[in-house]
Amino acid sequence: MAKILVIDDHASNRELLVALLSREGHQILEADGGDQGLALALAERPQLVITDIVMPTMDGYEFVERLRAALGECAPPVIFYSASYLERESRALAQGCGVRFVITKPCKLEMILKAVDAALHTGGEAPARLGEETVGLASQFLPEKPLNGIDQLQATRERMGAVLDIALILMAESDPARLLEKCCNAARKIIGSKYAHAGLLGEDGKTVKHFAVSGMDREEGARCAPSLICGGPLHLALGERRLVNLHTPACNPVALGFYLEHPPIHSFLAVRIQTSAGVCGWLAFANKLGRDEFDEEEERIVLSLASQLAVTHENARLYEQISQHAAKLQVEITGRTRVEVALIKLRKAVDTSGEVIFMTDREGVFTFVNPEFTRLYGYTAEEMVGNATPRVLKSGKTSPEEYATFWKSILDKRVTKGEWVNKTKDGRLVTMEESANPILGENGDVTGFLSIQRNITERKQAEKVLQASEERFRLLVGQVKDYAILMLDPEGRVMSWNEGAQRIKGYGAEEIIGRHFSCFYTKEDIALQLPKKELLGAAQEGRFEDEGWRVRKDGSRFWANVIITALRDEKGNLRGFSKVTRDITERKQLELQLLHAQKMEAVGRLAGGVAHDFNNLLTIINGYSEMMLDDLEAQDPKRSNLQEIKKAGERAAALTRQLLAFSRQQVLEPRVLDLNAAVADMDKMLRRLIGEDIDLVTSHGAELGQVKADPGQIEQVIMNLAVNARDAMPKGGKLTIETSNVDLDENYSQRHVQVAPGSFVMVAVTDTGCGMDQETQAKIFEPFFTTKEIGKGTGLGLATVYGIVKQSGGFIWVYSEIGRGTTFKIYLPRVQEVPATVEPSIARPAPDRGSETILVVEDEESLRTLVRTVLRANGYLVLEASRGEEALQICKHQDGIIHLMLTDMVMPQMSGRELATRVARVRPETKVLFMSGYTDNAVVHQGGLDEGTPFIQKPFTPDTLTRKVREVLAA
Repeated sequence: MAKILVIDDHASNRELLVALLSREGHQILEADGGDQGLALALAERPQLVITDIVMPTMDGYEFVERLRAALGECAPPVIFYSASYLERESRALAQGCGVRFVITKPCKLEMILKAVDAALHTGGEAPARLGEETVGLASQFLPEKPLNGIDQLQATRERMGAVLDIALILMAESDPARLLEKCCNAARKIIGSKYAHAGLLGEDGKTVKHFAVSGMDREEGARCAPSLICGGPLHLALGERRLVNLHTPACNPVALGFYLEHPPIHSFLAVRIQTSAGVCGWLAFANKLGRDEFDEEEERIVLSLASQLAVTHENARLYEQISQHAAKLQVEITGRTRVEVALIKLRKAVDTSGEVIFMTDREGVFTFVNPEFTRLYGYTAEEMVGNATPRVLKSGKTSPEEYATFWKSILDKRVTKGEWVNKTKDGRLVTMEESANPILGENGDVTGFLSIQRNITERKQAEKVLQASEERFRLLVGQVKDYAILMLDPEGRVMSWNEGAQRIKGYGAEEIIGRHFSCFYTKEDIALQLPKKELLGAAQEGRFEDEGWRVRKDGSRFWANVIITALRDEKGNLRGFSKVTRDITERKQLELQLLHAQKMEAVGRLAGGVAHDFNNLLTIINGYSEMMLDDLEAQDPKRSNLQEIKKAGERAAALTRQLLAFSRQQVLEPRVLDLNAAVADMDKMLRRLIGEDIDLVTSHGAELGQVKADPGQIEQVIMNLAVNARDAMPKGGKLTIETSNVDLDENYSQRHVQVAPGSFVMVAVTDTGCGMDQETQAKIFEPFFTTKEIGKGTGLGLATVYGIVKQSGGFIWVYSEIGRGTTFKIYLPRVQEVPATVEPSIARPAPDRGSETILVVEDEESLRTLVRTVLRANGYLVLEASRGEEALQICKHQDGIIHLMLTDMVMPQMSGRELATRVARVRPETKVLFMSGYTDNAVVHQGGLDEGTPFIQKPFTPDTLTRKVREVLAA
């Protein structure tokens, strides 16, 4: 059996040949075009090729030509398998290219098998004519006589190309205008005329719907007048006769369908295009090429072309009508389908809805209930539909008037909405939100109603809980008085206001709601855009906290702690802010008081340290000055210089005493005092001190309590305050000193950091002077701070007052206003002891000389030298040590008694107190006298030294030292 290659662009034709030849045992190769077939033929080398002639990319002729060129004499035999109406052309092409066998479509199967057998076995025979029972249109295109010569073969090929074009156009083109234009061009080539035109008429059979020309340019074609078809040869072709063939027509070109100035026409051929419905157009040709007239064969060709165009046009018209009808049916079917789908979806939505849906007739009887109705209320559809009305759902919670109103709305054809409390079959109460719509009949009458109900029982319960919660919140926030709690919108406008806000800020709710919260800020803060920055900070960080001055409605200021929190919804969108404000003015004042106290404490420690070191130096200066003065004659010129040195030393000593007083580090001699008596005793001195232009008024409190303080220091306090008052009233004024008993409670103590509650005696010193501002008041007790001119004050007067009062266990407050004056209030603890009797001072005799052994322990060498000199000058045996360990060694190895140890309190490595303790273990008989220029009250009286322990304050004079030494030795 043979390998056969089948080439055809129609799959059905290939399938027929494959099935037929495979049954005969042949091996079949398939290709859908000439190019694919050529590739297979070259690769597979089949023994026979059966190919179609007319194919899109490569026709049968070109395939044979290229196959022979590639394989030469080795090329396999070829059978043309072509449509019957191209039989003559097929034969001509076959003859021209040496193809011996031609099969026309359709033909009997045995004819195909005979051709295949003949080609495989009798390859040398002349081309056989098979399938002659079918002759198509193309059999008329070539003359009956055999074709000889290359020119005739080329003409035949061109004509066959044109025929192929028309075949393809009729099969592929659906647009009437393009179909007419393409067929006009192809037909002119087939007929061989110089000009051609064609037209399709409208439905009225008179107007031209489409028109095409060929053989002339666009401009000439546009000048043709296809509407002028009445009369003349063209009219004859359309009306009286089917075909018109004229030789040298005498009529003008317009009658033939051309423009008036058209070149002369020597031959004209026209045929009408007619369908079963009537004449629908024409084909016309002018000026036959190579001859003066068109022959009968060309008439037959034109008639055939017109018939094919008529069939194509009729098919297109029918197809358009069918398409239009199909489109209408499709629209109708689509619409009906959409309605059906919508109804299905609607029914599914109703059945699966989570809401109760039911319908009734005009009497209220149920006509439909959905599954949610039966689930919620507990009744089956059979129990409801046609048997019951919504009355079965009544709970007794709805009045008859409400039901009547509902029915009236339905009958008035109005949609009715409301809430009902219904009862289920098992007796449960449910709250339903309903929307009822009247159902209208064809005549517009109400035939019932459609109800959609939603179960809002849980929502109602949640609303009650929420309302209760909101009420509690309103009570909680609204009645809070210590905090201003308010809500702001995103722009900062006040939306809510509580009692605390009204109490703190002074505005009523009606005055502030809707206003911007910046009205609570100072002008300075508004200028700095502080309100805007606070909201921005809260929005970005979620929370903002700050402290600062705020303004009340009356313009007064208060120190506020402010917390602003951003409020956002579930999606994170900013909905506003909460703002909580607390008036912490009192706390701020307490903080300032504490800060001031801590600062004063620190400054006091610094002042005490300075005084300690300075006292050591003053002891040396004043001691040597006094000793030198004792050695000089009264007339010695050096005495005046030494006396000035001594006076300067004494003034410096007074200055250090003031520093020690401020720092509460001087040694006081407290006694029980009656402050009324103390003030009375100072009356004359104070009047001389303040001058005649200031009126002194004293007010003594009745049954005034007693205090325990150093009388001299209390006098110093009152005198310093009086001097300050005098300087504040340069043009005169009034100075008032008053005393009274005062009991301070816990509330006062909380507002004043350093005050403990209890009973006090108050001394108030008030002037009518210039007063002080807040900044000055904050600094008046600091050492060396003064508002006086340079040289008129040391700045230690009020610092001394502050130190004496604090060391005496009391406290002092100042109250002052610019232009109104100043009041200093001193509070000293009240005691229940009897005032001590003040013994009159008497002149003391010079101290006796001694001969005892004294151990002097002092780390300051110059001071130690002075003490040694003074004591030796008074007959004492003096041992020296610069520190504690050295003194202990002396005590251990010294022969004889050491009667007294004079030691400094503060020394490196070992304090005076520790030294005394350790010396007592070695020499219990040795007495101790402590000395210090830094007598911290905490050291001296609160654990450093016992009450009554011998102590001498630096700076001291030689006389003071010898007297104190003698006093201790004699004790």
